[in-house]
Amino acid sequence: MGREIPQVNSEYGLNKKEITEYDWNEMLKKGKIKKEDMNMLVMDFLVNNELPHIAEAFRKETGCQYVYPHELQTDVYDLLFERQYDEAINLLNEKLGLSFLKERRLLHFRLEKQKMIELRYKRNFKDAWYFTPKFLMWADDINFREDSFNTVFELFTGAPVSSQRLEFLRSYSYANRVVEEMKIFQGGIQGNLLDGVVKGLRMVQDELNLVVTFPNFNFDSGYPEAHPH
Repeated sequence: MGREIPQVNSEYGLNKKEITEYDWNEMLKKGKIKKEDMNMLVMDFLVNNELPHIAEAFRKETGCQYVYPHELQTDVYDLLFERQYDEAINLLNEKLGLSFLKERRLLHFRLEKQKMIELRYKRNFKDAWYFTPKFLMWADDINFREDSFNTVFELFTGAPVSSQRLEFLRSYSYANRVVEEMKIFQGGIQGNLLDGVVKGLRMVQDELNLVVTFPNFNFDSGYPEAHPH
């Protein structure tokens, strides 16, 4: 398939072979990628780029179930996606220790704020009333004072409740943020599956370039942008 060209690789002491673009494309056509693996890459891209409405539609269409690598991350993600903020906070404290949220005050505040909003959304004013004194302790921090007071004010003054779609998007967003922090805390790697595949492909290409001349992939072009409707 390839033809010899007068080029010597100094490291290996071998003549490089050149693979034409036509031959390279024919080789790629013979490659087999499982549909399940491709679906997982697509779902991972949608979730990590905070496109929850598209991810949910894709899940329903393909049946693809996106699962984070660690069981605890999955459990916390599921709780937050179901907007069970109190249970998620308790699980984080139990499994990762109080220091996890204590050292991430903004994340902790947002979770407790969402807990308050969820109580209001469910019109559970009794539990909201009991939770209010604890929540207002955030007002001692000037960074959260205005937001915490506004949240409580809206709760007990009958301000309009957020739409179900907005709460759905928030649950996706906060679930992803918390899991990313968990990955860092537990020694995981930030990023997503697609980035990992690209990095692996780049490494293989660099190694192959040492012994063969062939059409390289353009890794610096970025993700394609959506076409306007």
